[in-house]
Amino acid sequence: MSTEETTKFNKSAFIRARPNLKPAEIIAEAEKLGQTISPGTIWTLRSADKRKAEGKVVKKTKAASGASKKVAKKVAKKVAKKAKVAVKKAASAKPFNKSAFIRKYPKLGAGEVIEKAAAFGQTITAGMIYTLRSADKRAAEGGGTSKKVSKVGKKTAKKASKKAARSERQLKVVTTPVGTDSPFKGGSVTGRPSIAFDPSDPAARKFIASALAANA
Repeated sequence: MSTEETTKFNKSAFIRARPNLKPAEIIAEAEKLGQTISPGTIWTLRSADKRKAEGKVVKKTKAASGASKKVAKKVAKKVAKKAKVAVKKAASAKPFNKSAFIRKYPKLGAGEVIEKAAAFGQTITAGMIYTLRSADKRAAEGGGTSKKVSKVGKKTAKKASKKAARSERQLKVVTTPVGTDSPFKGGSVTGRPSIAFDPSDPAARKFIASALAANA
């Protein structure tokens, strides 16, 4: 025979081309082509190929493991970054005001308000809701919230005090009928001391002007 296998016979390639045949069957086919292959050659080649294949699998597994580690490291880095941002955001966020939160939902039942607060990670009790609403109701019946009533009362008292102080310091000019025994006919200044004066007298006008300026 003058086939390609007889002119350039490669035993290793011949054996590898028949992976499912038994050694005896491979030897018989080789003899048909005038070639001799021993069982030991077949077993040695297949064993070497098996070890080589296992080595490739190990390398692929290590490569995959290395890639997995890189991915895991990358993911961990992203998670850490997100956690850092969340912590920073939480630190800068305004504190949760339970009273304001309850007043935000005046028409909801206590249970519904509690559920909404829980969605924000906050705890509000039914007693807290009822107490606040009762206090707000009493304040409203008195003309506004307790804080507003208190502020208005303080402001009014402060104004009254200032007005009384001004009244005490102020000197009032009162006219006096002509013909009295006053040193200055025609008028008087009442306040701390009561002084009668004549409005047409320059000396009296100068005196009363200085008295008013001193007690302004």
